Amino acid sequence: MGSLRLNLVFHEINRFPHENESRFAVTEDFGLGLIKELLVFLESKGHIFLSIWLDDGFESQRSFAELAAKEFGVPISLAISTGLVGLPGYLSWNDLVELGKLTGISVCSHGVSHSALGAYQQGTVMPIQRGGVYQNVPKRSNALLSEEEIRYQLVESGNTLLRYGLTTSSFVYPHGIYNNQIVELIRESSLYSKAYTCDPGFETDKTCPFLIPRTVAYGNIAMVRLRAELETWLRFN
Repeated sequence: MGSLRLNLVFHEINRFPHENESRFAVTEDFGLGLIKELLVFLESKGHIFLSIWLDDGFESQRSFAELAAKEFGVPISLAISTGLVGLPGYLSWNDLVELGKLTGISVCSHGVSHSALGAYQQGTVMPIQRGGVYQNVPKRSNALLSEEEIRYQLVESGNTLLRYGLTTSSFVYPHGIYNNQIVELIRESSLYSKAYTCDPGFETDKTCPFLIPRTVAYGNIAMVRLRAELETWLRFN
């Protein structure tokens, strides 16, 4: 079977259930409890690794990252959209630098504005436009990005992290959207040796380094349901 890794993704972390306005939001207690249960389950299945991902750089993730790193000792990655750093509700550059000093916590690129690099049409990510202007796009833009606009998200985010001493070789697809052209642009950038999706499943030693799966933890996910999914994936690995 080889080595397996479960990359578990959290987004907004809240203190109380009534604050969970997004389906991606979880409470701090819920998230920590889920990690604890998962570690017990994965240990019972053999040598399966767990990595925690915190996407988008919400301010509420700092406490969660510190607690998880201290209590569980598993790798924690913060996927940061550099253009959002320091805005209300988001981590500051000082937060990121301080978190990056802690053992087991790293920072990676999630683009500049968190705009999706591609757009769906009838269930398929549309081909990207060649050329275009090397520039940023708004966070909630629904427009199909051009080749140069995608390059901007890749290059400027990576270089900005480097300027703050946050070295990374990993990119996380905003909204989990990609196609073969986008993957090739990441390869060509030479900034990243790995790219992560929001496609569920285990990372294996045969996984394409630019299509590494990650499983999103939703606010209503139950361990019993997640365990059933993991059992299914294990049968195919």
